[in-house]
Amino acid sequence: ESIDAAGSTAVTQGTLRRDEGGPQRLLASLAEAWTHGAPVDWQAVGETPDAPVELPTYAFQRRTYWLEGTGGGRIPAVVDEAEAAFWESVERADADALAGTLELADAQPLHDLLPALTAWRRRRREANALDARRYRVVWKHRPDGPAASLAGTWLLLTPGAPGDERVEEALTAHGARTHRVALDPAAADRAAWAQLLRAA
Repeated sequence: ESIDAAGSTAVTQGTLRRDEGGPQRLLASLAEAWTHGAPVDWQAVGETPDAPVELPTYAFQRRTYWLEGTGGGRIPAVVDEAEAAFWESVERADADALAGTLELADAQPLHDLLPALTAWRRRRREANALDARRYRVVWKHRPDGPAASLAGTWLLLTPGAPGDERVEEALTAHGARTHRVALDPAAADRAAWAQLLRAA
């Protein structure tokens, strides 16, 4: 029976999923419940979520808003024990243990492969450690989207200066009808401008 049909506001939240369990899954489930309004005692589970960060309201404020970490508890990454044992055997150059992990009857082929695999693993570790200390900025061209389509009549207020027609041309090129009203900035008379706008 659905929750709506039962007239209940209760919601169930799973804490186990296929190939995913343990503390990380439990904390993720609690976080999902918390974002939907369920009260969670974070102190009891040993985690303190970062405080909300105020975001910019307007894109044109030209200010950078970095999310500053609080150094609080973080959910540890899930470690696959079998994979960890495999790479540990590679780093120790233990062909017999590796043959057992791979369920091979004969470890002899690994004796020839293991030095190259161990060297590759060490190079990857060093490269990853170096990459963790640097970053690279990459610019990718974003394809232009479809041209904007405008509808209706647009009231175009201009100072009556050269170049006003370019704005009108841009609007009409996208399907808008325009009604231009020239407002002379030198004669900034509020009553006269209001009358022009009412007439338009």
